[in-house]
Amino acid sequence: MKRFLFQHRSLFLVLFFFVVGALLYLPLARQAGYYDDDWFAMYAAKIGGPGIFRDFYVLDSRPGRALVTIPLYILFRGVPFYYALSAYFFRVMGALTFLWMLRLLWPGHKKETFLAALFFLVYPGFLSMPTPIDFQTHLVGVWMAFLSLGLSILSLSAANRTKWFLLWAGSVVTGLFYLAQMEYYIGFEIVRVVLFMLIFLRRGRGWKQDVPAALKAWLPFAIIPVLFLTWRLFLFESERKVTDAGLQLGKFTETPIHTSLAWGISLLQDIVNVSLLAWSVPLSQLAFNMDVYNSVIALGLSILVLLLFFYFFPVLNQSDVQDKEAGYDFRRESLWLSLAWVVGGLLPVVLGNRHVIFPEFSRYGFVSAGGGALFVVALIERLPSVTFQRVVIALLLVSATLTHYANTAHFAEQMADIRSFWWQVTWRVPKFDRGTTIVAHYPVAGIREPSFVWGPANQIYYPTRIKPGAITTGISAIRLDKDTILRILSKEKQYMDPYYEVTAFPNPRHITVITRPTPRSCVQVIDGKQPEYSHYEDPMFLLVGPYSETEKILPEEATADVPETLFGPEPEHGWCYYYQKAALARQREDWKEVLRLAKEAADKNLKPYDLIEWMPFIQAYAMNGKTEDLSSALDQIQSDEYITKQACQKLKSLQVSDEIQSLISSRCVAP
Repeated sequence: MKRFLFQHRSLFLVLFFFVVGALLYLPLARQAGYYDDDWFAMYAAKIGGPGIFRDFYVLDSRPGRALVTIPLYILFRGVPFYYALSAYFFRVMGALTFLWMLRLLWPGHKKETFLAALFFLVYPGFLSMPTPIDFQTHLVGVWMAFLSLGLSILSLSAANRTKWFLLWAGSVVTGLFYLAQMEYYIGFEIVRVVLFMLIFLRRGRGWKQDVPAALKAWLPFAIIPVLFLTWRLFLFESERKVTDAGLQLGKFTETPIHTSLAWGISLLQDIVNVSLLAWSVPLSQLAFNMDVYNSVIALGLSILVLLLFFYFFPVLNQSDVQDKEAGYDFRRESLWLSLAWVVGGLLPVVLGNRHVIFPEFSRYGFVSAGGGALFVVALIERLPSVTFQRVVIALLLVSATLTHYANTAHFAEQMADIRSFWWQVTWRVPKFDRGTTIVAHYPVAGIREPSFVWGPANQIYYPTRIKPGAITTGISAIRLDKDTILRILSKEKQYMDPYYEVTAFPNPRHITVITRPTPRSCVQVIDGKQPEYSHYEDPMFLLVGPYSETEKILPEEATADVPETLFGPEPEHGWCYYYQKAALARQREDWKEVLRLAKEAADKNLKPYDLIEWMPFIQAYAMNGKTEDLSSALDQIQSDEYITKQACQKLKSLQVSDEIQSLISSRCVAP
């Protein structure tokens, strides 16, 4: 078997990378969904067509991203699972191209270059893989950057001008392509200069001759950063502060000493983050918080990765001949190249006043990830024994596998929370009137932008164009914070909230509060006229609850269709289904329906975790004179004084029979 592997090692090497990549990035691919900016972007593409991406990324100073996002949307039609597959493909292709590039530098050091490429593939410092739609262009950009660097290395040994020109042209095209994805990827051009220096210094003529020769050879490739920077700094005017180079660099002219010190400190911190802490900090942040079920799966995947590595690594990296390069000091060269790579990749990030922070801003270290992987290999090569090296390699592979699975599981949990939330909303709300403004709370996923709410809401309730010639949302949203609370309390007027080419019109005067206090609670629509609050409710929602209006909920409309490719199949009809349908029936004042739902839930032995969810049934029992059922329901909530007081206040306001009134008086005695 090993002889067969050796004879076909190139094919099996590629398969090895794809299999390891699958173990790391595909176990939960079916659970992938929309995250963060995906919500507004995918809604805009659904309404305006994929061509809308051109407008997005021109405004964002990253026009090349449209060259990736448009064809992928045409192929995948916004289905998250397909994006997860293509992200995995691009990540593996990036690692294989990185391996190809390293072997151009050190063709005889197969094991070392293989190990560096593998560490890049599993690098746990890039934690955006589970958000495949928005970060697809990052992965493509890095892949093209490696290809551009490799082509430029090949050009140095071109046998004739024609071959050199073709290699140069390919390097320039792929170079401009990757820079068009992300402006701070220009750090790869610093890496290109360092690579040329390394190759020419091998000639041993002294740095006074070799360095100028390297720069002369690099000069034709300078067209890549020159063209990009000319366009970026002098021709393009950014509409986003975060991508406005003049604004970012302007901080230096205002406070040069302070800014220089801040940049220096950030650079040192980021170097340590990318080179060393990426293998430990995300592990402690993510993997150490997994439950037993996911921990067992993650450990099983780690064992599989180790078995594959230790079986295939010795065979796939054997050479036909002993071809270690004479005069090539891999240990020294790899160490200095890796450090220069890490620093060069981080400089544009730091100068742009960004910082590598795990896990949310780990993406800023992705340019330097190749250097970080090579740095780890350079350190391993200096360990005193082969056994010690294998132990360290095994620990790093386990750390990476655990981190990636835990990270993916975390994103999957967020998406499951969002899917459950909106399925429950559709059970409760057949239709939202156009112009509804939602204030919502996700217990797991969190809400950092209003589009995290109006995105899924419009995917369900307003999935077609509303206004000709524009992309406007049928439902708007307000993210609850200090400023928006003041807007709501002050009853400010409706305002326009544009986000790229999508415009929402939130109205603080007329809001509908939809909250899920805990992951075990059901979604609860607050009626400001008679609000009911969970014991677990966020105090901010208590402030705005009295302003919540249910009039925008149209209870008699047909139930909206939920796109299963995004929200998954309809969940099992557990307690929350009966609660939502009971709340809807209560809004219709259909008390007989509430009683029917109560009986069906009781027959299935279903009960709420959040006791406030007894309220529709308590009210229905009172309105229908169900003394025994009402008494039993009050028994269920008596352990929570806060809920009991709300129930009593509600019951005392009802017009009910004397028998029910007597029961209320006996059970709702003021302390």
